Amino acid sequence: MDRTYALADPLMDRHAVYVAITRHREGVHLYADRETFADRHHLDRALSRDSRKELARDYGAAELERTASRVHQWEERRQALSREHQHLSRDWQVLEHAQQATSELAPSRAALERDATRVYTNPRQAVRALLADPLAADRLAAGQAQAYGHQRGHALPLLGGDRQRRAAEQALPRLRWRLEDHRHVEQTAACAVEAAGRVGASMDQVRAQIGRVATSLQHVRAATGPAEKALERTVQRLCAAAVNTATSLLPKGLQLPISIAVQALDRALDLVRDLGLGR
Repeated sequence: MDRTYALADPLMDRHAVYVAITRHREGVHLYADRETFADRHHLDRALSRDSRKELARDYGAAELERTASRVHQWEERRQALSREHQHLSRDWQVLEHAQQATSELAPSRAALERDATRVYTNPRQAVRALLADPLAADRLAAGQAQAYGHQRGHALPLLGGDRQRRAAEQALPRLRWRLEDHRHVEQTAACAVEAAGRVGASMDQVRAQIGRVATSLQHVRAATGPAEKALERTVQRLCAAAVNTATSLLPKGLQLPISIAVQALDRALDLVRDLGLGR
């Protein structure tokens, strides 16, 4: 085009103006409404401002970024502490399980010896022999109880045996079940102790670490609240600045009524929030 005619708009920035006035070959005419731009200074200031992104920085976006960064850092710290607390809680459960599992060994061994008393004259010796043989339960089932110690009573095949021997033989199934149950308790305790060894700390040490992390979490939560409030206030302040900027670009006759309307709306929103109606 030989000549270009452009109308200044309050929403234009320097980049939009550059596009509008660089499309001619011979000449360009820029028109402006006096109701919108009171004077040349007002026009120059409006059309020479930077892009919206950079303009936002002029009204405190840098402060917003700093505040948001602080909130983000506190949130990252909270998440890290929460993960550490979960890890320590799992360690505590592992150690607690090992403690519980090992505490069941003595009662289980005592119960095994009580059942062995009904079968053998020397139950402790018999229990040691039973536990030393991985196939003891199968041999008891096959009638080889005598391999682990002297049984109670006397075997009298012709007369069916005496009363003590018959009672001992009747107690064998329970002894076999008790032996298998005790082996299960031993295996569970061994696995639990092995897992506890991988924790690499005692219960007292883990308890102290959990207390330290819990205290740190309380401090972080206490600091996160004010940081979030600061971010909210910064956003509100930036919004107010944006409204004021937009209002300043309006014709002078509209600036005052628009400002009054915005203030009235802001007060109404505060009232709604205070009454809890906006939730």
